[in-house]
Amino acid sequence: MKRILLSMLAAVAPVAALVAAPRVVWLESEHNFGAFSEDLGHVQCTFMGVNTGDTPVVVISARANCGCTVPTYPREAVAPGDTIKIGVDFNAVGRPGRFSKKVYIDTGDGTKAQFTIRGVVVGTAATLAGRFPIAVGDARINKDIVPFGQTNKGRVLSGAVNIYNSTDHPITPEAVDLPPYIKAKMHPATIPVGDQGTLSLTALTDMAPDYGTVTGRFRLIPDKEHPADTVGIRTVMILNEDFSKLTEEQLEKAPRIKLSADKIDFDSFDASHLSRSITLTNEGKEPLLIRRAECGSELMKVDVSTMKVKPGKSATIKVTLSPGCMDKDMIDERILLIVNDPKSSKNIIRVVGIPSK
Repeated sequence: MKRILLSMLAAVAPVAALVAAPRVVWLESEHNFGAFSEDLGHVQCTFMGVNTGDTPVVVISARANCGCTVPTYPREAVAPGDTIKIGVDFNAVGRPGRFSKKVYIDTGDGTKAQFTIRGVVVGTAATLAGRFPIAVGDARINKDIVPFGQTNKGRVLSGAVNIYNSTDHPITPEAVDLPPYIKAKMHPATIPVGDQGTLSLTALTDMAPDYGTVTGRFRLIPDKEHPADTVGIRTVMILNEDFSKLTEEQLEKAPRIKLSADKIDFDSFDASHLSRSITLTNEGKEPLLIRRAECGSELMKVDVSTMKVKPGKSATIKVTLSPGCMDKDMIDERILLIVNDPKSSKNIIRVVGIPSK
């Protein structure tokens, strides 16, 4: 009989504990501040819950997913039937645009709660000038150059331009005259007043026309209702040839570049002698492809006799100075020569000289 009573008490005890356990019911889980000026600085709201259980409950912790959001909570136990108040402070300073933040609560009854605060911060002139320094009509953007970075040709790169709507109406941005290898998508398609959006850019490098530094340009119209308000956006990326998948046999047969000189010296030149040449030879077993031969200076022109050099054959690299070089004290420029030699894909040729006067 005693054994039966002990078994009955053991079965009833968890049920009694469950009935007496605290239980918090939260009255709401989301607060929308709407649109408000950044000048307000900090904004606050309160989430309330009721202890509907039979025993006191304690809030163990409250944390947010961002340092700009700070929750506060009672440190003492909340009696049955009493209200729990969770305060949330959001710092809007320097954060123009739409926001959505999470607050996580753990209570002593073993349950967890999640609250969301959201709204739109209308930025001040000072903040907008710092975060979106370029005005395009009544809208603003954060940059007019998108550096995609460096990668092997064939891979995909990504970049973005952020747009802030400082107008008095929703705007729909548009990117036009994009290079064939750049794709663009706007998020969101229409930006509400005081909010910001992102023009996401994807570079399909296998479609790019060159190796080395590749630049492009397109026009951004922040507000299609005012197409005259436009800005040019430059894109820049550095594309290398990928030799990583070549086998040992392919590397053995690969083209090999040899230059007759790594410097073209014009010495003391005059207007009648503005051209010099060097020779490029392919010492490999496969054709040598000249991907690019360029100089960033307007003072000279670079010509290559052929862009495909067969094994054992040579090509001529001719440099012609412009007459404007005669007005310079000296010439010291660089030519970048990009080829498909795995061991020497990028080659620098110096061009130096002093005009005779």
